[in-house]
Formats: sequence, structure tokens, C-alpha cells
Amino acid sequence: MYPSIGETQSHIREISARLVKRGFFTEGNYRTRELAEIVKETVPNSHIEHAKDAEPDKRSYRVDFSKIAQTLPEFKPQWNARRGPKQLYDIYKKVGFTLEDFEGPRYTRITHLEKGVSTGRLDKTLRNREV
Repeated sequence: MYPSIGETQSHIREISARLVKRGFFTEGNYRTRELAEIVKETVPNSHIEHAKDAEPDKRSYRVDFSKIAQTLPEFKPQWNARRGPKQLYDIYKKVGFTLEDFEGPRYTRITHLEKGVSTGRLDKTLRNREV
């Protein structure tokens, strides 16, 4: 049974000043490799390349979702780690976004910065020049 509007508003007021992490309590956390596998399964003819000289990332990205589970027990996320890549892939297909678009200069920050420096719009510290 869903909570009433009054109950929901009460919960909203209760957590409005708290920081909570939204997520799937049952799915847990993902490693970068696991997310890459999801993308590979979503995008036909794709493959994963691991940098041969890369060192393991020793940082931890583990997130504890217990606070939101306790504060909003009726909260049931509608999104998961598979829906994001699927949504992006479907949109990219719909608008005709290609690998060349993705890897091209339009979406590569360094290309924009180099162009800004070469045209004089940016100085060597990458700050806008006075016009």
C-alpha cells in the first residue's frame, strides 16, 4: 500500500535537511568493469579495452544506501544500472549520434581548448582574453 500524501510530506520534511544517497539497496555497488560489461551487453558489436599499463584504482566508491532505506522505507527506485546505458543507446540511435560524433572535436574538451588558444580566444593559462 502506498503512503498517503500527508505521510509522504511528513517524510519529506523529516529528511529535507539531511543528505541521503539514493540507490538500489538490493543491487549494491558496481565496479567500473561491471558497468563496462553492462554497456557492452547493451551496445551491439561493442568491446571493452583495458589499458595495459593502468594501475588498479585503489579508491573506494562503495556507497551505503541504508539511510534512505530507513528514512523512506516505502521508496522503491525505478531506475537501475542497466536502464541508463539503454536509455543513452536508444537516444543516440534515434538522433543518429555516431562513434565519429562522440570521438570528434565537438565533444572533446582538449580540442576546444587548443582551438581557443590557437585563435587567441584563450591565453596560455586557458583564460578568456579580453576582447
